[in-house]
Amino acid sequence: MTQATDAVILVLFYTHAALGAGKRYADAPARGITAMRVTLPAFPTWVLQPHEGVFRGGIIGRTKLISKSRASFFPLPWVRFDGDVQSSSNNVSITYGRLIFLFVASRGLIAKTAHGPTASQRLIREYNAYAAMRTLQGAVIPTVIGMFITKDGKNTVLMMSYAGKALRAFSELKPRDKLTLFHRLVRLHKTGVQHNDLEPRNVTQSSSGPLIIDFDRASLDHTCPGASCRELQQVAKALDLDPAAEIETLAEETATTPTIYSIVLAFLSVVVSILFGFPCRPRSV
Repeated sequence: MTQATDAVILVLFYTHAALGAGKRYADAPARGITAMRVTLPAFPTWVLQPHEGVFRGGIIGRTKLISKSRASFFPLPWVRFDGDVQSSSNNVSITYGRLIFLFVASRGLIAKTAHGPTASQRLIREYNAYAAMRTLQGAVIPTVIGMFITKDGKNTVLMMSYAGKALRAFSELKPRDKLTLFHRLVRLHKTGVQHNDLEPRNVTQSSSGPLIIDFDRASLDHTCPGASCRELQQVAKALDLDPAAEIETLAEETATTPTIYSIVLAFLSVVVSILFGFPCRPRSV
């Protein structure tokens, strides 16, 4: 029975891989790292587990990506990461891709791949930070799809939604977006996370306003003192804002949020949970 199951898995895997193989990859310009394409087939988990294909240099390999987290549920056919590695530093390479659903490409995704134990630890730390801020995902920070390791244990892969183009300077933000960024940082601190590297390169501009990215240096045990917080003061200064005044404004806005809004969110959460059979938590705005 085991051999028959393995045979079915191999046939399905290589058939799926051959159909989606595409063009060969060029080697990445930095440190000889080869770009990877990750394919997530839509077969039932009892036949073929998701996170099942890795392509290296255009060669199909039977390397399995093993999920390291169960926090994410993605009932979607596959993810494709096409093209060369876009950037690489400190043994972490970044590749861009798209989520494919019924032949329709979604907005972009990012795969951050760590090469080696030290880089993997940094990536795991970043994933833990995202997990601590799960109520902010999609609104203040990117949405995490999951964390995976290759079967040989050498590479760790963190998949998340594409958050937009990074800033070159805070001056690119409009006054309204500067306020939004600071208020989102305050909410981030309330989850116990301190970024520790909030420079323009770690802020992106999305359709919903600025998002905060890259948490590999974050502290996960932060007890924010409020206006006297060093990081809040530094960021407020860079944005030409008064931290005490903005924290007070944010507190007043939170206190006056209409109760009906919370009721509607709770109702929608219950409806989605009943229809799709999995918990749905409202995300902070």
